[in-house]
Amino acid sequence: MPGILNAFNSILPTLYALLWADYALLFFRNDPFAEKTAPLLLRITVVLHGLFLALWTVSYHHFPIASVFEANSVLAFSVATLYLLSEARIGVRTTGFFILGIVFAFQLVSSAFVEPPETFSTLLWEPAFMLHVFSALLGYSGLAVSAVNGCGMCLESHEQVLRDHGVSREAIQAAARIAAVVHAVAVTLEAENTATAELAAAA
Repeated sequence: MPGILNAFNSILPTLYALLWADYALLFFRNDPFAEKTAPLLLRITVVLHGLFLALWTVSYHHFPIASVFEANSVLAFSVATLYLLSEARIGVRTTGFFILGIVFAFQLVSSAFVEPPETFSTLLWEPAFMLHVFSALLGYSGLAVSAVNGCGMCLESHEQVLRDHGVSREAIQAAARIAAVVHAVAVTLEAENTATAELAAAA
């Protein structure tokens, strides 16, 4: 099993790097190849990442948040999963470049430094605790993805989920501020690309 986990650990950052490049082509060039391949590659990557986390949990008998590097992978997975659902629902792919760049960074750090911990709390093997922690992480991820996509109602919904899990208002606001900056950059670059394309067409 360690050999399989090591293989996954090497493959995942590579897949996320390819995804980031695909969504960059989609964002900057509206590339037809990226339009076809990016959503498929995203689905494959998310499924493989979920399988990796499940195998890690079973192999080492704990939900993988015993270290910062384990948690980075879980966070990367939750953001990627929620982005996948968001993209499928609203059909907007232009923010994928920004969101998946962050996911790639989280997974790269995790893959580079993660090691099975020698000791960890037995609480990390409790199903109720695993569900609680993962749903809180999904709430954080949902908040970030909603802010980047500019969905106000989604933001309110995810904020309530986080508050129900005991997350402080300050932590929620900090996450929303970071995501809002990413959204502002995405909108600015998209407007710049559109203006450049219009000027080129007019000339």
